[in-house]
Amino acid sequence: MKTITLTVAQFNTFVKQIFDNEEFLLNVSIIGEVTNFKISGGNAYFDLKDEMAMISCVKFGAYDLDIKNGDKVTVFGRVNFYVKSGRVNFLVSKVEAFGMGALYQKFLE
Repeated sequence: MKTITLTVAQFNTFVKQIFDNEEFLLNVSIIGEVTNFKISGGNAYFDLKDEMAMISCVKFGAYDLDIKNGDKVTVFGRVNFYVKSGRVNFLVSKVEAFGMGALYQKFLE
């Protein structure tokens, strides 16, 4: 098997193309609990977690977003691979909140 040598930018661009062309990843909903929530420049940045894993999320134009750390939510959107940093995140188009999450309740106890 021949080895291909790429620059970091070439490799990350290739990976992004895989993510962008995978139909399954373009319309997904994920259930989890909000952590590390912050708003900067009108955009919301937060992590969504469960007992086993976590994913970074971003919601652009989040002026009317009414969630906080510990909320259980379903986010709707698509998976994104950010070429510059080589990181996967979830681009949120819609959020539905369901109250306080079980992980946060355990933390408070």
